Amino acid sequence: MKNAVIGFLGLGSMGLPMCCSLSKNGYSLVLPAYRKEIDASTGFSPIAPDYEKKLAVLNDLLETGAKGASSLEELVEMSDIIIISMPTSKQVEELVLAPNGILNNSRKDTIVIDMTTADPNSTKKLSQMLGEKSIEMIDAPVSGGTIGAINQTLSIMAGGNEEIFEKCRPILEVIGGKIIHIGPIGSGHTIKLVNNFLSGVGTVAVAEAIMVTTKAGISPQKAIEVLRDSGGRNDATMNKFPNYVLPNKEFNFTLNLMTKDLGLYNQIAKGLKIPAFISNTVYQLWNIPVAKGEGDEDCLNIINMYEEWCNVKVRGTVSE
Repeated sequence: MKNAVIGFLGLGSMGLPMCCSLSKNGYSLVLPAYRKEIDASTGFSPIAPDYEKKLAVLNDLLETGAKGASSLEELVEMSDIIIISMPTSKQVEELVLAPNGILNNSRKDTIVIDMTTADPNSTKKLSQMLGEKSIEMIDAPVSGGTIGAINQTLSIMAGGNEEIFEKCRPILEVIGGKIIHIGPIGSGHTIKLVNNFLSGVGTVAVAEAIMVTTKAGISPQKAIEVLRDSGGRNDATMNKFPNYVLPNKEFNFTLNLMTKDLGLYNQIAKGLKIPAFISNTVYQLWNIPVAKGEGDEDCLNIINMYEEWCNVKVRGTVSE
């Protein structure tokens, strides 16, 4: 696999640092240079606030060995392995099914690694269609955020044929710190949605709890200090609140993406006939700011809603 040419689709806040890691570890990359100024989903729209920074990183990769494809078709034709990191299944389906896309232009035995947090049902359908043309696919979503992508410490949960997964393991080990094969195709996307459901629940649960403690006269910092060392420990008390909410920093994950993931989790639960009282309630909470037109804002802006409801100030109460 070290000699494999990797095409990478999705140079956003997660995909771009993954490419940097692969390049530094000697992998040959083909990147979608053709999307620089026409696709906001890759992070290279001129209207994106970090356009110049990401463009500089892309240009550096191209100057240090990565090849720039002039079209999706060219990228697909040049690649032995195609990694996809997109916001939703919709973009993945477009890349696979477009006339100039993966399904119609990949060579036999090409491997597709979808690292999107995606709909497992869509993943299964795409895998079947690709398989009919002898194109392999695994789903390998990640957890750990942009910092994890930069530090190569992401948790990667993979679904698909185990033999194909093992072929891809050396590549995944460059990107992540913990790699687990979960089961058949779609399993990785399923467990990632379960993970994000628990993350969404934990965040709003701690938000509510901190409103209570603050109104009771306990400082947010002291409350988090106790909770993260007690039975209330979770990612919100260990990471989101002390490192992002209290110092008022962005988490780099939008409200739209959170509600998308919670909605997909609800679909899975419904399909399996599992009562989903908690997830339905939590989805509605997260969807309130989205319904107000704030979906593109940082997901931790959900705290603003609680602050407004309770007339309590939590964000920015601790300096870095």
